[in-house]
Amino acid sequence: MKNFKKLEAFDANGDLTKRWYISYHYLNPNTGKFQRFREYSNLNRIHNLKQRRTALYALLQARQKLLDRGVSPFEEINEDTILENVGAKLRTLGECIDKALEHKKLHQSDLSYKSYKSRISHFKKYLTDNRLINLNPTEIGRRHIIEYLDMRTYQENISGKTRNNLLIDIRSLFSCMMEFDYITTNPASLIK
Repeated sequence: MKNFKKLEAFDANGDLTKRWYISYHYLNPNTGKFQRFREYSNLNRIHNLKQRRTALYALLQARQKLLDRGVSPFEEINEDTILENVGAKLRTLGECIDKALEHKKLHQSDLSYKSYKSRISHFKKYLTDNRLINLNPTEIGRRHIIEYLDMRTYQENISGKTRNNLLIDIRSLFSCMMEFDYITTNPASLIK
């Protein structure tokens, strides 16, 4: 007999004003009866329907994997731990950029990394100034990158070669994020 049953996702019929969660029943070792658990994680802080639905099903899959492994909610209830255990923790764009920079530092010479970090720091400042840094990385699109490149071109009168080098580094940044599964597509890959 399984120790859990009725693992379900509740999406309030797509209503973002209501609470979304996953629910399941787990056998209480002390009473021998099934006890209901609800987990919300950070689902209800997400105000985009598609992203909240993605996060809901990531949480559901993460909990399913842990239950299948025999992990008891009586031993561990921290939702962040649940998502980290299966690599599905939601992160901000700023956190993803920092992680990508750490990774690049391990694989580039000091001089190359210094140049790369400088260009990415300019991009990160632009994201911060335009209140984009705390978005989910999947929310950044080609339009944001083009606006950044245009801003640098017009304000600093950079050459086409410098613009292309910036674009190469931004592509590389988002490729690194793809390697870590923070995003599924590179928004810079289709920019000419």
